[in-house]
Amino acid sequence: NLVLIPSSDITKWSKLEGELRPTGRNSYKVWTPNKLEKTLNEKNAEIVSDKVTLKIQDLEERVERGGERVSGWKISPMFWVRVQDVTANEKYISFSLKSVRQNIADITAKINLKSISYSEIEEYYLDII
Repeated sequence: NLVLIPSSDITKWSKLEGELRPTGRNSYKVWTPNKLEKTLNEKNAEIVSDKVTLKIQDLEERVERGGERVSGWKISPMFWVRVQDVTANEKYISFSLKSVRQNIADITAKINLKSISYSEIEEYYLDII
């Protein structure tokens, strides 16, 4: 059964966990170029024209969801680049500024409704009405 519960009552029926973090796989073209530039400068990136070169040790691998294959490189929690848009060797990674993707910061909430009882909820709200 699908049950609608007022948001003000959700903690009566579930356990909530939340955090502010970049959202998972939803990314867009860079919409904060000044922040990207600052992040690249902090990592001592070499930027010539549109080409960025970074030490590979300053990046983190981005692994495909549910797999083990590297799908990209994290520049920071907010910025990343797809593996197919990168030229890499053992020490350095290079890519176009235009290929950088940006995650959207969002609030993530986990709601555990596994032990929810439809009849208990129905009874609770029928008593209020």
